[in-house]
Parts: sequence; structure tokens; C-alpha cells
Amino acid sequence: MLARLDKNPKREPEEKPPDAVESEIRDLHDPIMQWAKNRVPALPLVHSNPYRKTTIGAGVPDFILGYRGRTLWIECKDKDGKLSPDQLAFKMILQLQGLRYDVIRTMREFFEIIAEIDREFCVPTTGDAV
Repeated sequence: MLARLDKNPKREPEEKPPDAVESEIRDLHDPIMQWAKNRVPALPLVHSNPYRKTTIGAGVPDFILGYRGRTLWIECKDKDGKLSPDQLAFKMILQLQGLRYDVIRTMREFFEIIAEIDREFCVPTTGDAV
């Protein structure tokens, strides 16, 4: 079995190695995904791979997350990142429908959004144990 595996051609990794900017973005994506996976009950989550062009649709944010009766539309950017024209258009469409669209650059900003929703539901929050 091992001999057969060694003969198989090596596949190229699907993700390219992160540079400094991509590392900042990954530092947001991974903890958000982990937080969502650890929730009980499980949270509905749609996540776009930050290293690939989206297949969901032009301008769709990195995360679509259901939390406490809300749908969160969250785009992760590094400290200097700006929304693309497609992302700006998608944001406007959401806002015209009265939906919330957030751009975050730190995990603190993410947890501030979660804490705000928890306050609406009168749920006490304790740091990242939200």
C-alpha cells in the first residue's frame, strides 16, 4: 500500500503559502471558523476560502453566519485592505434591504459584533466565551 502511494504523483497544494497580508487574513478566518464550530447548537456558516477567487458570487463577503436570529455578513480585511467595487456593490444591496454588513480587521471587532447581538438578547458575555 505504501509503495503504491509513493508512486502517485504529488498534488500541488490547493492553498498558496501566505504572505504577510494573507497571514493577517488567515488570522481572522481561522478563529472565526473555530468559534462557529464550537457553538452549541451549531451555527449555520458559509465561508469563502481567502486564497481563491470566490465561486459563491462577485462581492459576497468572506463569512455569512447565522447567530441569534441574525444573519451576519462579514468581510475580513487586513489593516490597509479596501473593499473591491464588487464588494461595495454587494454591501449596498444588503444595506438597501436593511441588512447589516461588517468589515472587520481584528478579532476584537468580530467579538464586538457578537457582544452587541448578545446585548440585544440580554445574554451576558464574558470575553471570547461568547
